[in-house]
Amino acid sequence: MHIVEAAISQTILANRPKAAYVAYSGGSDSTALLMALNRLYPSLPLTALHVNHRLNANSDAWEKHCVSECRDLGIEIHVTRLNLSLVNNIEAAAREKRYAFFSKFLEESDVLFVGHHLQDQVETTLMRIFQGRGIIQMPLRRNLGQGTLVRPFLGLKPEILREYLSILRRSWVEDDSNSDESFTRNYIRSSVLPSISERWPNYLDNVARALFHSKNQEKILDGFYGKFDDCFATSELPDGLDERLVWIRKFLDAKNHFTISDRQIKAFINQIENSNTGAIDLDDYIFGHYRGMLYYEMTTPEIESEIRVTQFPYKLDLGWGILLLEEVTQKDCNSFSFANELMIKFRAGNRKMKLTNTTYKKSVKNLFNENRLPRWRRSSFPLIFSDGDLVCLPGIGVDMKARESSSHVSKNIRATVVAK
Repeated sequence: MHIVEAAISQTILANRPKAAYVAYSGGSDSTALLMALNRLYPSLPLTALHVNHRLNANSDAWEKHCVSECRDLGIEIHVTRLNLSLVNNIEAAAREKRYAFFSKFLEESDVLFVGHHLQDQVETTLMRIFQGRGIIQMPLRRNLGQGTLVRPFLGLKPEILREYLSILRRSWVEDDSNSDESFTRNYIRSSVLPSISERWPNYLDNVARALFHSKNQEKILDGFYGKFDDCFATSELPDGLDERLVWIRKFLDAKNHFTISDRQIKAFINQIENSNTGAIDLDDYIFGHYRGMLYYEMTTPEIESEIRVTQFPYKLDLGWGILLLEEVTQKDCNSFSFANELMIKFRAGNRKMKLTNTTYKKSVKNLFNENRLPRWRRSSFPLIFSDGDLVCLPGIGVDMKARESSSHVSKNIRATVVAK
């Protein structure tokens, strides 16, 4: 078995996909992926995904080549065309749009194959070092959408992929835009690496060895950070700005967040040291600090400002937790009574409640403060109303009147928020 096919076979056995997708540009790396998967696993549902960036005069010709090749092989292909003319950072915008397109297709147990090889890995590592972001490698495997992205060729040199295609007598496209040195990666490929190769002809093997050792060290660190819950005390951080910066970066790396700058992390550390609250936005997640505690959690999805609940049990995804409303026969500290209308509201103003363990009413804001509710959760915290009155803050307390109600037409509801 050719080394290319062995790499594909190993990846298939490790992931056992329900369906396979290939990020198919028409270049030698993605073509090798498509050929190997189609040859080795003819019964596995296989789909090519092509992105026409429309940044090169040959972009439409590459698209036609990919469509023609897939038609010849009997492989389904989907194409998207991007508009990047009005963006500032074309490389970043293209990557974001490209992976957004890929993720739309992936369902649970689906796998997207991406053809990045060893030279791509070296270029990426050097680029991130030059940008001051540290030795951050492309992972072999990561989550994408509901599925998984894999890179089976990260240990293979590009010439091995071209040799494999020559054996199969398959053609591929050459991207002449790789010579455009206005792009950082192209500059490294065209100007930096050739000079390195002249001095150290075996640099790829040597760098690969160093990256292999670094990757194993990262695995050890991932295990270290994996021992931390998603909520822990700031006292777990080391002393000193530089030490904290490295610690937080490695923690976020272990969570697959690689694009945070040192400036953002330093600002966050300053918030930890000088403020009760602060946060770093991480796409669909947040890394926040509040009153001596650190939180890593999902952000809140789009929720209507008011929700009428008519059936029980009822569940609502809050991002950082799940709200559960259940009808019960016996009351407890989390339950209340209601007779007619039950509403969940958000940002419902400075309402007040009198809890059973207090002698006077307290505002929602004060109750949030007393219960150390992180500030970024407050806009998505569910306030439960019955017939226009605030009756419950789940996990915080129930209004005394709602606890004491004994109307024969009322229902008893328990409200809790559980971790995801």
